[in-house]
Amino acid sequence: MRGDLQPRRGPHVYPSEGSDTADGTGGTGPGSGPDGGPQAGSRAVTVVLGEAGATRTLRTGDDPLTLTVTVLNTTGGDAEDATDNLSVAAEGGTLSGGDVNVSLLAEDGSWRPIGHTARLTTATLPAGESRTHRVRISLPEGFPASVTRLRVTAFSNAGEETIT
Repeated sequence: MRGDLQPRRGPHVYPSEGSDTADGTGGTGPGSGPDGGPQAGSRAVTVVLGEAGATRTLRTGDDPLTLTVTVLNTTGGDAEDATDNLSVAAEGGTLSGGDVNVSLLAEDGSWRPIGHTARLTTATLPAGESRTHRVRISLPEGFPASVTRLRVTAFSNAGEETIT
């Protein structure tokens, strides 16, 4: 785990960009079989979202899971230099670089690779206002077999965070 929380740049490429279904669970893609079902040899990993604990299923080698991180300023005043962070961690295990692909939707509409622990932004968030971040997570074919659950969490010093 990196302690600096700076965005990581890397060679992560998502060949299925733009193919997510409206519910963010992904469509058919490189990890999908001919009938749109799971590809032989892929395996399911449970993804737990934030404090609410809602779950999604992500398959190795399949299309990315798209999530929305929302931060609401509940501090009662403007949150100067509010920092929004994201963490994707293995429950009961550890992740190394390249074990999971995480990307952030940039202002120009492109997906920018970030680390599994990363800073999403640092900017002022006015009192009572919110901001959102779109994040994609995918698992390569070589994802560690010992990991069956991932937990995605967000933290901001501006107040309340939700992940959907």
